[in-house]
Amino acid sequence: MSFYICLALGIISLILQILMVLVITLILSRPIITLPNAAEDYCFVLDTSSSMTTVEGKETRIELAKKEITKVIKDSAGGSSYSLICAD
Repeated sequence: MSFYICLALGIISLILQILMVLVITLILSRPIITLPNAAEDYCFVLDTSSSMTTVEGKETRIELAKKEITKVIKDSAGGSSYSLICAD
């Protein structure tokens, strides 16, 4: 074989080896692909103890927490699921 054919085969072999290393690395890293604006699962834990009746500004802590939960729900994607756990 001519020198240039051997050189071309060597370069092709090197490129294939590099591609195989990249593919194996990608497989072993177990990538997670997330879609923007995709539905998610939410779990809220709401403190319902007496300390939540403390007034912060003009509202109680529990009212502020409820507003924050409502905001998260309104801002989430359609199809999302929600769980609420009340802890005393």
